[in-house]
Amino acid sequence: YREGVRPTAEAIGTYKHKDAGESSKIAAQLLGRSAPIVPFERLVHTAAVHLARLRMAAVCRKYHEMANDAETDFSEILSSWQGECLQVKVNASNGTFQHGSNFKSINEEIAWRTKNPGKIRGVETGYHQLDMMLDGLQPQYHIIGARPSVGKTAVLCDMTSAICTKGGSALIFSLEMKADKIRQRMITSTSRVPISGFQDRPYTITELNSITKAQNDIQKWSWWINENPATTISDIESQSISMFRELGKIDFIGVDYIGIVKVVGSNPKFKRLEVDDISARLKALGKTIDCPMVVLSQMTRQEGVYNKELGRTLEKRPELSSLKESGGLEADADVAILLHRDIRY
Repeated sequence: YREGVRPTAEAIGTYKHKDAGESSKIAAQLLGRSAPIVPFERLVHTAAVHLARLRMAAVCRKYHEMANDAETDFSEILSSWQGECLQVKVNASNGTFQHGSNFKSINEEIAWRTKNPGKIRGVETGYHQLDMMLDGLQPQYHIIGARPSVGKTAVLCDMTSAICTKGGSALIFSLEMKADKIRQRMITSTSRVPISGFQDRPYTITELNSITKAQNDIQKWSWWINENPATTISDIESQSISMFRELGKIDFIGVDYIGIVKVVGSNPKFKRLEVDDISARLKALGKTIDCPMVVLSQMTRQEGVYNKELGRTLEKRPELSSLKESGGLEADADVAILLHRDIRY
């Protein structure tokens, strides 16, 4: 052990006890010689690091060959390499155990709630009733699903505005809408002056002052937008981790929307499987950097019911099974928010 010889995770994983003496015996068997008495958790951590090094070496060998192949697209190699490096990191962290009776974080939460009754502990979204239900956004995987034009992006923008106004930081991956459109929505939301669409009169001095003030306020926000429609899941992973390292903390990540996130070497025949994989990787990303992840998703059209009084067919309220293209979204989501407006359809 002192010479750097490491046991395998598979062998250590079969051992279920914590006694240091027994751990020493297991280590001696694995190493083929006498070993110092070390805690079981340390053995598991050592094995996990060893396997992570092996995986990292395998990834480096693989992409060393691909990088020297002039016929391979460099951007695809880079995105794929970044994704596999992140997976190595996630797998390495999976080997670290905690004692089951570690109540430190729970006691900290109890102490906070004792000192702050009636306050929201998570990240406030600006929607009071939603914040009361969820205790604010937690470092979890949130899905917002709706039919087109119901208001998914508007909700995402409102959440971003509420978070950044209070000094939080946010990353927005807007694969569907241009960054300037997002900025317009933010200015309109902050100034209460519509600046997009047809205007049948010039802006008043008061309105222009409100727009200028809103722009000055928004310039102070800690927020970034990626509007590249060709963004891959590997791009989202690598860019989020890079910003996390730069800022030290990210309070909110929004993805608009999951159905158009790309996968390197994607095949339309396996779209459902790809969305499952993207969803799982987004959830793992949020967990890795301890950040609320809010992902927008389209919903399939539901069979409507004819309303005689209104003289038209009303679409029934959406269900979790209505999330488009993937059953994985339903399984992965810690929180699912489904938007619906009868008057829209």
